Amino acid sequence: MDADADGHSAEACGGDDCDDADANRYPGNVEVCDMDAHDEDCNTDTYGFLDADGDGNADACDPCPADAFETDTDGDGDLSCIDCDDNDAFLNYADSDGDGLSTCESDCDDNDDTVFPGALEVADGRDQDCDLIVDEGTEWYDDDGDGYTEAGGDCNDGSAAVHPNATEVCNGIDDNCNVTVDENTDCFDDDGDGFSENAGDCNDNLDTVSPGTPEVDDNGIDDDCDGVIDDGVFDEDGDGFGPDDDCDDRNANQFPGNIEIADGIDNDCDGIVDEGTLSYDDDGDGLSEDEGDCDDSDASVNPAAVEASNGIDDDCDGDVDEGTDRTDDDGDGFAEIAGDCDDTNDAIAPGATEIENQIDDDCDGVIDEGFTDSDGDGYSDLDGDCNDNEGWVNPGAPELCDGLDNNCDGTIDEGCAPVTSLTPSKGGCGCDAGSSPTGFLPMLLISGLLMRRRKLHRG
Repeated sequence: MDADADGHSAEACGGDDCDDADANRYPGNVEVCDMDAHDEDCNTDTYGFLDADGDGNADACDPCPADAFETDTDGDGDLSCIDCDDNDAFLNYADSDGDGLSTCESDCDDNDDTVFPGALEVADGRDQDCDLIVDEGTEWYDDDGDGYTEAGGDCNDGSAAVHPNATEVCNGIDDNCNVTVDENTDCFDDDGDGFSENAGDCNDNLDTVSPGTPEVDDNGIDDDCDGVIDDGVFDEDGDGFGPDDDCDDRNANQFPGNIEIADGIDNDCDGIVDEGTLSYDDDGDGLSEDEGDCDDSDASVNPAAVEASNGIDDDCDGDVDEGTDRTDDDGDGFAEIAGDCDDTNDAIAPGATEIENQIDDDCDGVIDEGFTDSDGDGYSDLDGDCNDNEGWVNPGAPELCDGLDNNCDGTIDEGCAPVTSLTPSKGGCGCDAGSSPTGFLPMLLISGLLMRRRKLHRG
């Protein structure tokens, strides 16, 4: 028999219904927090006012049934029993952006699902992976600290010895990133005659000079690189060139093809002194390597240059793109290009908490939002003003019969009787209504507003 038609027969009839007169009591029903010991699911372990932590809240209604002192000190919506830091509203388990990690799990921007620990860093001036480093591993980051990024022409940003301004050495690697390997070294065939210096070419700038080349008489050159010039023609300084080609046949350090060094003389007899050395201004920007030019092949790079956002150390100070909109100058995780409206202050960035300080802390274009009393009634949004554009509405105002929630208690015109008729009164035009608040309420409201504003001005 199922007297209450709840789908369960009475226990007296062999069923499992503990109360066949109550359709809201049967096994498997959902137990609710009703505080009156009503056992919805016929289970004595779950009904009634069970209070394991003794805090006065039934366990069925208590979000922290094992913690008698749960609080939400930081107001982030997470109680202390589940909040990783109840004194910091930024730290909670909300996972607002749905990326699988909350701020309690080190998500440094829980409003952006592309920002979390382990995210892929991209070249956009933001710290995607929350490691406090911006754009690392991208083409805009100088991974090896050599003053060049991939975007600035570094063909191997994992080696500080390889970059566009490196010196090419004989190692089988393109050290200076010009797509040529070992050029101008002893293992490179500069003149294309099939021999390098390491292979015995005594002048690798002339393709007519190499081992096995027929010697030409009376040209002042050791054509076959056998150590003898012109088969007996006299070379006064013994540098391999006779007087017709040597610009100073009394100085063995001066001859065509010689390596130019910083010594104040024309070593290679090309009419230019010290070119290609550290003391020569190769790019014509007024400064040489000896004077601090870190790339003397580029006139736009020198210690007097202005740093630009190009992946190159323009001013030769060892830092790439510092002071531009791609650098996070204040270390708050945002560069100017990512919306930081003051990159000199790490307390100012998109997503920062706005405080009353006449500064746009969160970079949303509005200063001190929530702290301003817009309607001048002595209350701001943070003071509980439910309509800060209406001076007759605030928590300290009396309720008027005007269709507004004057006292911000969530109820409109409480205490006002409804209009019962619209017939003219005996004295002339008017409305006949039931009993309503006396006519001194508008005056009382005006007086209250004036007194509060006067106190605020005095304060």
